[in-house]
Amino acid sequence: MDKDDWQGMQADKQLRDFAGQLRDQHPHLKVKVHVFGGGVSLIVTQPTGADVAKIVYEKNQYTVTTAGQLSKRVTFDQATKQLEEALAILS
Repeated sequence: MDKDDWQGMQADKQLRDFAGQLRDQHPHLKVKVHVFGGGVSLIVTQPTGADVAKIVYEKNQYTVTTAGQLSKRVTFDQATKQLEEALAILS
């Protein structure tokens, strides 16, 4: 296993753990973790199907996109903070 594989596995675990927290805190929202060739994403949608936010880990970088905003490269902590801020606005 090389460094990139290990980092990808860590990102997968972080996003799955965070998804579990979001499901507990916001049971009305749909939270999905999707693994794809070269990365992993966490997608949060409203019951209507409208996207709320997305965190993507790909090529050793996190990107966060919240509804109505452009994608930004961030750290994992920054991504989770921005997603939580977007959810607070919805609440």
